[in-house]
Amino acid sequence: MSEISGTTRLLCVIGSPIRHSLSPKLHNALAQRVGADFAYLAFEVTRESLPDFVKAARTLPIAGFNVTMPLKQAIIPLLDSLDPLAERCGAVNTVVNRGGALIGYNTDCEGFIASLEGDWEKLRTPLLLGTGGAASAIRAAFAAFGVDAPMVSVRDRAGELSSLAANADIVVNATSLGMRGSAQFADFDWLRGTSALVYDLVYDPVDTELLTAARALGLRTVGGLELLTRQAELAFFKFASVV
Repeated sequence: MSEISGTTRLLCVIGSPIRHSLSPKLHNALAQRVGADFAYLAFEVTRESLPDFVKAARTLPIAGFNVTMPLKQAIIPLLDSLDPLAERCGAVNTVVNRGGALIGYNTDCEGFIASLEGDWEKLRTPLLLGTGGAASAIRAAFAAFGVDAPMVSVRDRAGELSSLAANADIVVNATSLGMRGSAQFADFDWLRGTSALVYDLVYDPVDTELLTAARALGLRTVGGLELLTRQAELAFFKFASVV
């Protein structure tokens, strides 16, 4: 981390749980690389404490903050405006503070698109697991290529996963299932019979049980670190635009 001074501005990521987040490491490294006077921390913020955090963010020298589970949709009514892409996504993962006005963006969508460069012509039948903010961003990414990606609740449609996966060319886990300290998938029998690319947005652990099971079946996989790093770079340069 660069030397902290009286002019250093604060960046942070908010969510719950948050201790696993790699965002501080990524953003502090980016700040040091480009010589930006920022320090980036992680704050535990729940749905209940979110309004209080937003009030503080308007007055403190917080240049911006990232938003993770479970706040990507809950943050929207508390912001002053949304970037058009964030509005289409129905979710925000990046907030920039411009003189007390909080503007919401979504870099998950752009980062996901970039992470699958070269594959988009082949991805026409996605299976998108999840109904929250992360899933909304991924759905918007598919929509940009004219592909409908219905969001599927794993809990409500567990019995249908085998048939859904069999017809998919990409399976995206946009839930917290598999995250360290969170609930896990009950089994992976539903992956048998599919030839889909398996993309897990979870990055802690790096090798999730879903990815391990998919590779054991000979399936191509993409881990959550790919999206994390790409969306972080996009978010950082939005923060850096604040003077």
